[in-house]
Amino acid sequence: MLKVRFLFSCTLIFFIFLVIILYCFCETKDEFIYIKVLNSDDYIYLQKNKSDPKDLVLQFEEEYNKNINYGEKKIKVIYDTYDTPENAFNILSKGNVLYDLVCVSEYIVQKMANMGLLEQVDKKKVPNYFDYNNENHCSTFIEKQLKNIILNNKKTLFDYSLCYMWGTLGFIINLSHYFFKKNNMIFNEVINDIHDLDTIFESDKYNNAVTVKNSVRDLYAIGAIKTFNKEIQKAKSTREKNSIFNRGNSEDVNAKKHILEVYNSLLKFKKNIRGFEIDNGKEDIVNNKIPICLTWSGDALYSIQKAKKEKKIDLIYSIPFQGTNMWFDNWVIPKKSNKELAYKFLNFIFNHKHVIENMQYTGFTSSIIGKDIFNFFKNKYEKKDGDYLYDVTYFFKKDENDVKKYEINIFEKDRHNLISAQFVEENDINNLMIMRDFEKNNELLMDMFNEFKNDNLPIHGFILFFFEIFIFLFFLIKNKFKNKTHFMIK
Repeated sequence: MLKVRFLFSCTLIFFIFLVIILYCFCETKDEFIYIKVLNSDDYIYLQKNKSDPKDLVLQFEEEYNKNINYGEKKIKVIYDTYDTPENAFNILSKGNVLYDLVCVSEYIVQKMANMGLLEQVDKKKVPNYFDYNNENHCSTFIEKQLKNIILNNKKTLFDYSLCYMWGTLGFIINLSHYFFKKNNMIFNEVINDIHDLDTIFESDKYNNAVTVKNSVRDLYAIGAIKTFNKEIQKAKSTREKNSIFNRGNSEDVNAKKHILEVYNSLLKFKKNIRGFEIDNGKEDIVNNKIPICLTWSGDALYSIQKAKKEKKIDLIYSIPFQGTNMWFDNWVIPKKSNKELAYKFLNFIFNHKHVIENMQYTGFTSSIIGKDIFNFFKNKYEKKDGDYLYDVTYFFKKDENDVKKYEINIFEKDRHNLISAQFVEENDINNLMIMRDFEKNNELLMDMFNEFKNDNLPIHGFILFFFEIFIFLFFLIKNKFKNKTHFMIK
């Protein structure tokens, strides 16, 4: 009898433990709903000090979870990062990994939208971005730019994406480099030269001075502006300028002819090219390794701040007066995503408070405008005894009826410093263009680019190029061992 009781007790205890384990397992499994987000490396606010606000992803989780009703699941963000837009596109186009929300460059948005991989944005779901009755919303300047990019289905980039950050392609210059000293070149002379593509392309005094990114799009963009400049300047509308600038794309019946014309213009520039860099130009310009670098304004912001802090030197950023390429990094919602959660995350990060957190952390310029955001920049750049009004009205005005001037009082000597990488001035906006995805003609561009790089590049160019590849591969392999999901982000 005792033996039976003992067996019964053991069996009962076993089943009780089994029920507890199964209960815990089920609770763990069903406790959360997940949103999968893909973004570029180091491109969202992260906590630096204990006294600072928590990581932005953590803030979103807490904000969402405190408002759920009893019995509803909590949210958890799986946050992944990528190193290049092309790698992100390869991940997304294969469809092996499904994401609810992705941030990629504007030309990747074009590819994905034309392939039918994206949901059209429901503007009512993101009032912090689209509601122009709010104090803070997307700049109408940005809206117009995105509406100028027409997709194959006649919709625009504005219909499929929300601009996260934006900027320009330009030249960053380190006047403390020995190149300028040995040639006795002064500030105003260099500024005037760099501002003019004819000089930087063809003048012998900049021989072996300019490092360019190992990017077909960036090189072609600056070459197209140089090649078609006269026609671009005569164009009567932004859309017409963009059409001329994008000669060579898949809709251009004379694409091969136009690409060859750009190639020939770039050949004149070649003697001034020091080498191609992958992602180290922003460090090399700070460390006095190169005098001039063709780069994105986001990298320029990083370099200017680092050079001032660590080297006590002032770098310069300038765009050509003939015009330049604008870039955008945009959020998109892929097909088969959890759209409800994607919209909640978007509306959260476009809250003006979090927009400022993101800009403080990344250094980049958001698409969102409003009083608090303008004041953020005024506090960052304004000098009470300044002698120059830096005009950014085009970006901050609410609409065409807004007659208020949005100007920041600075020293004129600083107008080509940090603020120029943050915003172009009002009088430069008419020469900003956007390079489209060339679709089937991307192969023609790559053929042109490869031939250009391989055609008698000076030995120092090859040394720099392969050194950059070595550095890039080193960090790529190193990053393979990092867990890039949330809680272990960089």
